[in-house]
Amino acid sequence: MSNLKLFTLSLMFSPALAYAQFAPDWLVAEGIHSVQWHVLGDPQSLTVVPLGETGSLRLAFDDFYQSTTPFNYTWQHCNRDWQPSGLNHSEAIEGFMESQLPDGILSFNTYQPYSHMSTILPHSDCMPRVSGNYYLIIFGESQMDTLLKLPAVFVNQKTQLSGGIHRTSLMGLRQSHQEIDMIVDMRDISVLNPFKDVALSIIQNRNWRSTKQLAPRFLRNGVMDFDHDDGSNCFPGGNHFRYIDNKNLPVPSLRVSRYELNERWVAFVDEEIARGILYPTHQQDGQGVFVPRKQGSDDEGIEADYLWMDLFLKDNEGKGHRQLHVLGDFNAYQPHLDNQLLYDEIEQAYRGRIIVKQGYLEYLIADESRSSTDESSQWSADKIQWSEGNHWETNNRYTVIVYLRSWGARHDEAMGMMTLDSRNAMGLKALELRVGNP
Repeated sequence: MSNLKLFTLSLMFSPALAYAQFAPDWLVAEGIHSVQWHVLGDPQSLTVVPLGETGSLRLAFDDFYQSTTPFNYTWQHCNRDWQPSGLNHSEAIEGFMESQLPDGILSFNTYQPYSHMSTILPHSDCMPRVSGNYYLIIFGESQMDTLLKLPAVFVNQKTQLSGGIHRTSLMGLRQSHQEIDMIVDMRDISVLNPFKDVALSIIQNRNWRSTKQLAPRFLRNGVMDFDHDDGSNCFPGGNHFRYIDNKNLPVPSLRVSRYELNERWVAFVDEEIARGILYPTHQQDGQGVFVPRKQGSDDEGIEADYLWMDLFLKDNEGKGHRQLHVLGDFNAYQPHLDNQLLYDEIEQAYRGRIIVKQGYLEYLIADESRSSTDESSQWSADKIQWSEGNHWETNNRYTVIVYLRSWGARHDEAMGMMTLDSRNAMGLKALELRVGNP
């Protein structure tokens, strides 16, 4: 028995077993813009919902190729690491293997023509049968013609979770990071090897790239403790998000000094500054949210226009060596050439134009310079340290998911979830943004 205990302790404190970073893919084909994928009625939510409920998720997107033909979709079941599980379609999906989305609707009175698709999912004729991670895959005539690949988690709540957010005691992270400590009650569930079979995923806001996955630190009477002391459960706090609100285009608004009309509208955003060395300020935000809106519109889905967001960020280093990208919910924090700020040697500044849909949009500026390394897709503090800064007091929401691989099973179950908001811990009020149902 003593040998078994020693072996268990070595597992508990093994860094390789204690922490890993598993982030799902987020695929968006050329011509597809303004993807909205969230819990119905709550654009500030991550797509983590109870198993078996129809119509719990909202999907909307625009197609610049203006297709109105209904696209097809299916679900792909994955394990906790977002790799395909051993389940076939009949085991993972209830109903048909594939189904169709509604027809697209052409935009009305916009300079940028597009078709708009909006629906609620899942439908009873094609929906997840077992809990776990899923990709929603949207395609044309065949799955070789994939337009969207979007993550969602369907949870069969069998566990009780409790936890909190607080300032970490680790000296090197104390000013910049937030620590998330969790307790998971597994007393009513048979678990053969809890340090291998159980994992806890934590995602910051709606940034899937921030996903961290933890093994339990220790087990006591069927209750698992995820209070690690090595920083593996700490997240960079970041800063409050930058924003623009252009619902009343072309009337100037806060942070947008003027508009110009060329092929489409151009919004000239007030000069940005690098905030890494500035003292943090507390500002209410939507944690990176994006909500299409147009003043006086009956249907912003087809009446909101597209515009260029013109950005200018002075380089206080004078080096121009950073690869800066504008990221947020509006592009799922995915760096691409079309959201990059390029260095202007004459101005000694980073500048660029990002195409966005009219409405309320929050964003941050991140340095993706480490694109040549294997860790480039993972979210880290240094990506925003210069441009935004990291502060432990920042408002962030965390989604926590518990996974279990049962003895003899061929897939991982999602058997518990909880959301934590640092605003609640600090007594701050949330910014409320709602969207209409499709």
